[in-house]
Amino acid sequence: MKTTFITASALMCSAFAFAGDAVVDGVASPELVAAGVRAVQGITTGFGNHLGTSPGICDGSELDAAYGVVVGDAATGHLYLMLAGNLQTNFNKINVFVDARAGAGQNSLRSNNPDIDFNRLNTAMGASGGGSQPGLTFDAGFDADAIMMFTCGGGAPNTMYVNYAQLLTNGGGTGGYVGQGNYNNVIAAHLMEPKPIGPTGSGWEMSAALNNTNVAGVTGGNGEASSGAGVTTGLEVKISLAAIDWDGVSPIKVCAFVTNDGHDYVSNQVLGGLPVGNGNLGASSGGRPNFSGIDGDQFVTVPVAAGPVVSAVDGDAEGAYGTPLALQGITTGFGDHVGAAPSPGDCFGSELDAAYGEIVGDVASGYLHVVLAGNLQSNFNKLDVFIDARAGAGQNSLLGNNPDLDFNGLNGGMGATSTEPGLTFDQGFDPDAVMFFTVGGGAPNTMYVNFGQLLTAGGGIGGYAGDGQWNSALGAHVLLLSNPNNLYGIEAALNNANIAGVDGGLDGQASSGAGVTTGLEFKIPLAVIDWDGTSDIKVCAFINNGNHSSISNQVLGGLPVGSANLNTGRPNFAAIAGDQFFVVPAGSGQNNCPADFDNDGSVTGADLGSLLGAWGACPSPCAADFDNDGSVTGADLGAMLGAWGACPN
Repeated sequence: MKTTFITASALMCSAFAFAGDAVVDGVASPELVAAGVRAVQGITTGFGNHLGTSPGICDGSELDAAYGVVVGDAATGHLYLMLAGNLQTNFNKINVFVDARAGAGQNSLRSNNPDIDFNRLNTAMGASGGGSQPGLTFDAGFDADAIMMFTCGGGAPNTMYVNYAQLLTNGGGTGGYVGQGNYNNVIAAHLMEPKPIGPTGSGWEMSAALNNTNVAGVTGGNGEASSGAGVTTGLEVKISLAAIDWDGVSPIKVCAFVTNDGHDYVSNQVLGGLPVGNGNLGASSGGRPNFSGIDGDQFVTVPVAAGPVVSAVDGDAEGAYGTPLALQGITTGFGDHVGAAPSPGDCFGSELDAAYGEIVGDVASGYLHVVLAGNLQSNFNKLDVFIDARAGAGQNSLLGNNPDLDFNGLNGGMGATSTEPGLTFDQGFDPDAVMFFTVGGGAPNTMYVNFGQLLTAGGGIGGYAGDGQWNSALGAHVLLLSNPNNLYGIEAALNNANIAGVDGGLDGQASSGAGVTTGLEFKIPLAVIDWDGTSDIKVCAFINNGNHSSISNQVLGGLPVGSANLNTGRPNFAAIAGDQFFVVPAGSGQNNCPADFDNDGSVTGADLGSLLGAWGACPSPCAADFDNDGSVTGADLGAMLGAWGACPN
């Protein structure tokens, strides 16, 4: 076997900024592509080459390329992994082994691991009875701590099935069936939304998507030279770092390969790859090949992301959002949720305490992330969110011919009539889009979401975007991408756990929403809200009654002290002191503190040590090479020293 030494310098040079939570949809996100490919397949597949186009059906298996990144810390972060290629819908398997902790795990698979996929982890790949044959053996230095198994079949459009298990040094541990991924026509992939894994109550989770649309990459054959370069669709996985037992410092290594249904016949599709000329391994070694006896490394190493990270849409403004963009300053006239609900998902009052937001990515592929911290009463009160994303377009005063949203509440409750102008915003605020959120129906209740365009002359598209069911693991109502009504790519979560923030009071006395971070969180594609790519994005959000005709005093940006409920759906915000909107700055998702490698909010000696560890030649992408000249030098050290101390907000 060819030995490869992984140094601290090599790891630092593969760090990069990962701004945003990549959507798990079976397509490598721009962040993953920008990070660089971890491995590219170099030989033809012995398990068939997919050339068809039927939805949900695939007639060959190949692993063309690997992308990956480690995001966040060991306790709360995730491993993102993209294995580009195809998985035949005949119950072939993709087995993914992860080595995440030094000094632990299994270099040769034991036979007393958790029973997953009809116990084939043990019977097909583990050591045989009595030790007459060792189990599947990895390269020296690769000691797997966890395994994920993926398969797809059952008849068009087929179903994806997922298993997970720990691989403890002495065997045992937890593992089993995780869940299934049904075919989603919108994203052309089998999608498994986040599912709990590991010990009960651990909080670990896993999501996956299989996009089998690839018809490029390697060709079929018996291991002749071929290339998987350029393929970016396939199996995408997101898994909690705690579930793979990451120690927080070791490089995470991944070995992935395709096998037959029974796991007892390993193909030649391995990442990192096999040498040219290698046919399917199962012909000679079944499900127990010895990778240490094959030239090269049959694994890839995944880099750690640098820069700000917005985590999953879960109804909580994590630290990556930074400081609030707006704070509530008056008591709520729509009731204060002050105690633990007697039933999960119930809420007894509505308030908007604070706003957080970030623009992540570009117009074509990026997202607006917003958290409106507070509560939304589970009595079908509404949280109405208007977004101004394009200069010179939109409606400063709402017309009466906009899309029919929420039983025409947009037009009937807030739009212009023959005798009255529509809701009028502050000067300079001309919304291009609107979203409605509501929750009710009886514990644990259901969240409902609507979206509509606000074109300058009215009209446009819009409608019901789907329902968000109660997720007990998150303590939130969650709208999933897989919802069949979700044609707009919206993710949303409503966490009503807050009992702090402003107090109740009908007259708008002085109060403060400071410190509240849970509430409504949403993520919407920038293209859907018609962002022009340069303007700051402005947002006006407020609580309304059930038919959008009686707006409360809970507005962000806020109303002046002493403001009672507005009691109309058509107020004139331009006549009220202050700005009744907040601003999400363009570029807010960019890394404004690139020298803070460990993301602790300050540039310190720990970051300096990382820079010195990367000293010298450092090919792109290299987080420590601030001037992008291909080397970490005195100029980069000077840049770090110039940024020393607390990072800017």
